[in-house]
Amino acid sequence: MKTRVFAIALFCLPILYAGPQNQSTVVTLSQCIDTALASGADAKIIQESLQISRELYSASEAADSFSLTGALGYGASYGLGDPGLQTVKSTASGVTSSITQGPQAGVSLAGPLTSMSLLASPYNPSTGSAAASSALGLLVNQTIWDGYVGGKAKAVVQKSFLSLQVKELSAESARASLAYRIKQAYYTMLGAQRNLSVKQQVLDQQNALLNQIKAVYALQQASAVDLKTAQINARSAEIDVQSARHDLGIARIRLANLLGWPRDKEFSVAEADDPTVPVGSAEEAVSQGLSRRPELKEIELNKQSYAIDLTLLRGQAWPTASVSGGVSWAFDWQGANAAIASLGLKIGLPIYDAGDLAHQIEADVLQNDVYALQSAQLRETIATDIQEAYEMVQIQMGKLEVARLSVEKFDLQFKLVQTKLEHGTATNQDVLNASVDSANAQSEMSKAQRDAQLAVLQLQSLMGY
Repeated sequence: MKTRVFAIALFCLPILYAGPQNQSTVVTLSQCIDTALASGADAKIIQESLQISRELYSASEAADSFSLTGALGYGASYGLGDPGLQTVKSTASGVTSSITQGPQAGVSLAGPLTSMSLLASPYNPSTGSAAASSALGLLVNQTIWDGYVGGKAKAVVQKSFLSLQVKELSAESARASLAYRIKQAYYTMLGAQRNLSVKQQVLDQQNALLNQIKAVYALQQASAVDLKTAQINARSAEIDVQSARHDLGIARIRLANLLGWPRDKEFSVAEADDPTVPVGSAEEAVSQGLSRRPELKEIELNKQSYAIDLTLLRGQAWPTASVSGGVSWAFDWQGANAAIASLGLKIGLPIYDAGDLAHQIEADVLQNDVYALQSAQLRETIATDIQEAYEMVQIQMGKLEVARLSVEKFDLQFKLVQTKLEHGTATNQDVLNASVDSANAQSEMSKAQRDAQLAVLQLQSLMGY
């Protein structure tokens, strides 16, 4: 009787993962990543921040181009005192004429180094002995050298472009980090699902064993210790199920947060292939990581930006030069006319700045040295982190292999106890203990599988994947 009872119970004990149960929605890893990158809050923040940088770069490009402005107005002036001293040069036309009043119009084309203005007084009413007149003037100013090849505005555009590249690298890094967090959350939830399924089956099996022990105990074929052990095992399995259900619930909420879903959304994750190690050695992993990590590229871009600053600063110690020229023409409506042409050269000479420029240049030179040190230090840190992660993957893979072997061992051990029980050389306690050992081994393998998956994901992230 005792042998028959436990033979029935033993058929319940092998633990196989059956997958999540009673979940309304099942999502895959690729669906989670696509959803988070398309509509998740983190992805929106990344995209909006990048768009701000793009707009700022477009603004700097526009500032380095030409702008066209126009003006309309009306001028009126009245002279007092000696009429001979009332003759002034008209600011609208550049032509010396008597004080007049009338409408004025102008259009100006301005660029970073060049400006051009066309000014007109189409009608100046007659005053006293002066007939009605009109005036037209063209003024041009060209900066030849302001300390930077192409002009300082060009430097602003170049720095803005480098800044945009840094932001794009940061956005790329942020998206990769988001994808990693999604994968991490996904595999954590997948492991929690597997663990809950295992724990539930263990509970079912322990409850079945408890019922069987109660039956044989009633027939006085099991001791009070056997019954108490079965009760403890069943209660412990019940607590394990509660703990596993809690872990799954928290894992689901964390993944839902990344996907932009409500906290109470019910869903499960589909089975997924284990992440793979993309390289065959730690040295190859380090080499790929150093070539892919965006932080190193960002430092190089920052160095280029500071090189532009240094050039601008050094340019301030050089003279600046600009030329200007203009032509103006005025005529009255009785046939008289006059024209004036002008040409000017202006050279700016830096004389004394109390050492301000020299200190700024020295600060830029030191900053460039800091970037070089940061780059070397970061490379060493990245190399160490990747090597550690690669070796940890090997360790976790080894633990997973040991866990699989343990499952096989305790499965064989359980079958051996079953055989011994049939021949009367094993006790009820032996069977109960073997069932617990088998369940624990399966739980450990589930945990080892999750740890190995997360270790590979960590390595991939450090390598820039």
